Amino acid sequence: MENEQDFIKQKFSYIERKLNRELIGQKKFIKEICEYFEEKFINKEKGILFLIGDKETAKKTSVRRIFEYLNNSDFIDNTHIQEIDLASYNFNLGYSAFLTDLYEKLSSDSSCILFKNSEKASEDMLNVLSNVYPNTCLNLDNNYIIKINF
Repeated sequence: MENEQDFIKQKFSYIERKLNRELIGQKKFIKEICEYFEEKFINKEKGILFLIGDKETAKKTSVRRIFEYLNNSDFIDNTHIQEIDLASYNFNLGYSAFLTDLYEKLSSDSSCILFKNSEKASEDMLNVLSNVYPNTCLNLDNNYIIKINF
């Protein structure tokens, strides 16, 4: 177990160095996101991560690059990252469309789901997202349940 942890730590240290060369001025952010993913891999967990901040600060690029490096290192098999734009559900029945899209993305074989424009999400959508945990069920209104298998 110790050797596996050392291997994971070495790999994320390598990824952090590579990202710092690629994404100038984001050293603290890159360190934090690499530590987050390192911990998840060491503990064999999946997780929910909200990246909130100004546009054009390499948040999405850093996640994409991490998953590319992980794929190149045979840590993951799939680098496909799903996206849900939370600003696109501002219409009548938008919440239902969001739930459908969320279920579809959670059921896919992608390694990651990115949620864009969280500041434009409705309170109901944010409540749902704040209750998404791996291998659980999500109780919705009107006796509906989403089973989360990731």
